[in-house]
Amino acid sequence: MSNYPWKRTLLAIVIGIVMTSKGYAEDIDENDEQQQAPQSGQMVNPHDGIGLTEQISAQYSGDGVKVGVIDSGFMNEHPLFNQQKLHSLTFEITDNDGNKKIFDANHYELETEDENGEQKTVYSMHGGQVAGIIGANSFFQYRGGVAKNADVYLTTTEATETPQDDDTDDSDNSKDNDKSLELLLGNEAEIKDHRNTIATAFAQHTANKVFVINNSWNEDPVDGTARVMDDKYKSGIEKATDNVLINAIKDAVKKDTLIVFAAGNESKQQPGIMAALPRYLPELEKHYLSVIAVDDGENIADYSNRCGVSKNWCVAAPGTLSVLVTEGAEQNIKLPGLQVQQGTSFAAPVVTGSLAVLKQRFQYFTATQMRDTLLTTATDLGAKGVDDVFGWGLINLSKAINGPSQLLNNETYTLSSDDRWNNPLTGEYRLTKQGPATLTLAGENNRLKEIRVEEGKLALTNTTSVDQIRNESNLALTALTVNQAFYAKTGSQLELFAQQAFTAQGKGTVVNLNGVLSVTESLKQNAQAGQIIADVLVVKNGATYMGGFEQLISSDTLNAKGLRQDLYFKDDRIELKANPNQPFTDPQANNNGQNGLQALNALRDSSTAWKKGLYNDWLQRAIEHNDLQNFHYAIGNTIYADSLDLLRNNAAIGLTETDNHLYRYHDSKTDSVRVWVESDGQKYKSDHHQFDQKTEVKTRHTGMGFAYKAEKSILTGNLTRTKSDVTKNQASATIKQIEANVALRYMPLANGWFMDVTGKIARLDYKQNRQFNSASLASGANKGWLFGSELRTGYNLAINDWYLEPSAGLQAIRLNMQQLTENGELATSTSSFHKTDVNLSSGLHLKRAFDLSDWKITPNFDLSYIRHLNGKPSYLESRLNGIAIHSESTTFSKNIAVFGLGMMLEKGNWLLSTDIHRRVFKNGKTTDWQVKVGLSF
Repeated sequence: MSNYPWKRTLLAIVIGIVMTSKGYAEDIDENDEQQQAPQSGQMVNPHDGIGLTEQISAQYSGDGVKVGVIDSGFMNEHPLFNQQKLHSLTFEITDNDGNKKIFDANHYELETEDENGEQKTVYSMHGGQVAGIIGANSFFQYRGGVAKNADVYLTTTEATETPQDDDTDDSDNSKDNDKSLELLLGNEAEIKDHRNTIATAFAQHTANKVFVINNSWNEDPVDGTARVMDDKYKSGIEKATDNVLINAIKDAVKKDTLIVFAAGNESKQQPGIMAALPRYLPELEKHYLSVIAVDDGENIADYSNRCGVSKNWCVAAPGTLSVLVTEGAEQNIKLPGLQVQQGTSFAAPVVTGSLAVLKQRFQYFTATQMRDTLLTTATDLGAKGVDDVFGWGLINLSKAINGPSQLLNNETYTLSSDDRWNNPLTGEYRLTKQGPATLTLAGENNRLKEIRVEEGKLALTNTTSVDQIRNESNLALTALTVNQAFYAKTGSQLELFAQQAFTAQGKGTVVNLNGVLSVTESLKQNAQAGQIIADVLVVKNGATYMGGFEQLISSDTLNAKGLRQDLYFKDDRIELKANPNQPFTDPQANNNGQNGLQALNALRDSSTAWKKGLYNDWLQRAIEHNDLQNFHYAIGNTIYADSLDLLRNNAAIGLTETDNHLYRYHDSKTDSVRVWVESDGQKYKSDHHQFDQKTEVKTRHTGMGFAYKAEKSILTGNLTRTKSDVTKNQASATIKQIEANVALRYMPLANGWFMDVTGKIARLDYKQNRQFNSASLASGANKGWLFGSELRTGYNLAINDWYLEPSAGLQAIRLNMQQLTENGELATSTSSFHKTDVNLSSGLHLKRAFDLSDWKITPNFDLSYIRHLNGKPSYLESRLNGIAIHSESTTFSKNIAVFGLGMMLEKGNWLLSTDIHRRVFKNGKTTDWQVKVGLSF
């Protein structure tokens, strides 16, 4: 590196205003009324024109961002360059003539300049000026580069002298411009060499993973409309599958690199083809920017091409700037300085440097998101909206660092640290929030098509209108309107910052609620009992909602006041209301009622209360009107407890009825066989008057049986099918069972002592349904088995044709039921039930046979008494949303008395019997009848 013949403190002395034209740098016409040249010594910085304040520049200077520059004429020894941030990429290629050429951006190139008719040797400076606009250091009134801490990577398109060709001329930039007239598609050997050089330069930057590549060069544009441009380029570009430059640009885009091109300085309606390339290669557009130049009055610079066909990816930037220069080429010395020059060449690096600033600001953005932020925050110029002259308008970093203003695609933002966007955000696309941190959209009047919160938190702290929202994580609201659909996933969270933060509107709009609800404590500071704290959701104009919340975050503010919060689910809204923190009570309730009240109070702080449904409807009425509606009886599972008691008692009575078969056929002829079919019905009605204790049971029974009389024994058996319907005030159940019974009597003498052994087995199918005010709470079904046995002894007496038979026995009954799991809004889960009863049974039978002609008539009287020795009423613990509800049977008692009258008619081999029994419990009575028709053999 050369030694400088001056001190840094004297730099201001050598700074002058020199008008030069290099590449796309144009002379300033001092007679142009719309664009006057700055006064000598005046610094022209782009910063104010693009909203790059000193505060922003100090915070975001492109630090850590890699920027590429493809150009020629670098002056890397200029003292305003930070040498640690400047990186020259040297490469070598072989041209069509077989000559190897080295391209080294550290090399100072010379060119000839015509000054007042005299030829003058000067340093080629275009690339260095472009690089300086991006990353030069500041000096006095010169504010330096737009991104002065960016790492700037340089590749030159001009070959340096090589050992093979010591006489190689450094072609000046004007020659480059002549060659570049057909650079993209030209077939001349020299053009192909130059195209290959630039393609290699692109590849060098791509290999070094630069974020953006600046190109302050272009072909001359066509003079005409978009159709003229299409006629010239469309077919050729589409067919140029092996074009090295096009492929190099495509490869850079695939590697997520942004491409910036100067539109050109020919004052045409269209840009040069390099800036318009996405028109023919749409896959490039999301990574592409075309740049025009404006003057300090924000008018299109007279030399600048317009955006034209590139308008959708085109922006404007200041083109008249103080740029770095190096003088003293003829004296073979290097005198650094600053000059004012102009051109889209200088507008382009202003945009490139701005992208580097945004990259540091939004490190989590993709390249396309960075580009779109710069586009959508630009200051609109000319015709409203994106136009053919200014494209999106003049870039505005003051606005851009506050986030995008419009979504141009479906975008996903992944945040590892919190960020806040202050710009209003619009777009007919989807915004997806990912990453563990919080993204806050603080702009007013946001309008988006769709939002998805997949990770972390998205906070909408101002007015936002969205067609569809899917919340899978955490969504915070201040004033949100949903126009089509809202869906919340299990485990998601909804935070409300305002009294009316969430509105859904429009016919067909559905809000599907779920997850956790949190309402800011600031809304509860002045809350009083009975006051509405917030309208959690308002639906209007045909919108509806469903579901509710898994959790409502508790309020320390209300707790300190002795208050609590309750959600009221109404047809058009969900209200959060402050209420006294007091439980529901009913001093007159029995055990089941008290257990129900305990569960209802516990459910008030569960997800059952935080959704639309029967419980919440009841809760509102209970709070506002102190009307419990006997719900504390309906919430429990007494229908199941009563049904289990019914099975246990019926099993006990069934064992004694099997004993009746033995008694009936005690006096039959030896070796006789009887078979029959039977049918009976039973009706039970409790004597209780309390709401939950009123119970009715209707039973239908059909089956077949047999009896065989041997010399000293009797064997009987039957197979039956039974259906019982149990009804309570707000519940019903159906029990179906298939049962087999076998009994054996041993009697040494026809009259005297005997011993009975009885056994039974039944398969059970159980179904139940619980209701409240005619609406279903829940329903469930399960299966089970019932086993029973009895050992009985007695004495048979015959007195004057009357047969009297007293007996006593011991029963064992086992009931096994599977877990009962209900389905429904207030479904419960009850563990499997296993119970063994031991009962003491006794009986007295009396009968006498009368012969009338061919008929034999035998009336009989039965009396039975059963006492449960360990059989307490069925007691259950069910779980509703994790809350225990205890229920116990109140229908049947510990002791049972059965009175029966019957008659058997026999003629020939036929038999017919009828029986009526009355069962008496402590809490009710049962009447049943039975008919049998059979044959004797």
